[in-house]
Amino acid sequence: MFILSTQLVPESKDEVAHRSFDIPGAITVTGGLMTLVYAIVQTEQKGWGSATTIVTFLIAVALLVGFVLIELRTRAPLVRLSIFRVRSLSAANVVMFLVMSGLFAMFFFNSLYIQRVLGYGPLKAGLAFLPFTAGIMVSAGLASAYGPKVGVRLTAAVGMVVAAVGLLLLTRMPVNGTYLGSVLPSLLLVSLGMGAVFVSLTLVATTGLQDDDQGLASGLFNTSQQIGGALGLAVLSTIAASHTLDNSPEQLVRGFHWAFAGSAVFVLGGLVAFLTMLRQRDVEQIEQTAEDRTVTVAA
Repeated sequence: MFILSTQLVPESKDEVAHRSFDIPGAITVTGGLMTLVYAIVQTEQKGWGSATTIVTFLIAVALLVGFVLIELRTRAPLVRLSIFRVRSLSAANVVMFLVMSGLFAMFFFNSLYIQRVLGYGPLKAGLAFLPFTAGIMVSAGLASAYGPKVGVRLTAAVGMVVAAVGLLLLTRMPVNGTYLGSVLPSLLLVSLGMGAVFVSLTLVATTGLQDDDQGLASGLFNTSQQIGGALGLAVLSTIAASHTLDNSPEQLVRGFHWAFAGSAVFVLGGLVAFLTMLRQRDVEQIEQTAEDRTVTVAA
């Protein structure tokens, strides 16, 4: 016979925690970013100098400025802006924003090329990107194992250079190309480069912070990826459309070339920002911490 007993468990509360939500901050930052993306996308039809485009941009700026003012004054901000004083975190977010601006567009325009030019179906086109996942896994593993030994800055820099080379190769894809000859080599180069970049930037963004700041730092880092991807895709789509006269394969590929070139520029911009904003002394603690973790796991 089993006798079950029940006990009341007292509620656990954090007495110093704020019990409020930054609803105005959430509304202004979401509305500002959505309006900014919409303003960029509509330039294809309205033009950059049209009154509609200018007003939309001004609304986006006003909402984002409002968000900053709200975060500076509220007791429980959605984003505590003082965290950006940490140089490593700020650098990682800026670089990830730029890198993802180019990477999202690479997926988008490669998908269009594979389906609309090479004639692949949706399922076959999806399978065509599997080597990219494999490349990320391989390079991320190598970067985790050897990055702390050769240096976080060097690992990330080499990764961005390799990814940019892969993107520049895509600017040479022909109308009568093939997946194996025109797409796969570039996919592999970009994936091998980005795996190293992801691991290095994650270490830069999250290592060396107080425990209370880890959640906010991770959230900001992930947000930089999504916002960068959305804005980058909007910009490069507009550029590609402006260089495409019709829907013929020749014109589509011409627009794709401009988009891939823009993607490479974004990634190289991330490289410049990384080397400019992050000094070696800023990553010494990061590299030591990462190396200690590697030694602990190996033991």
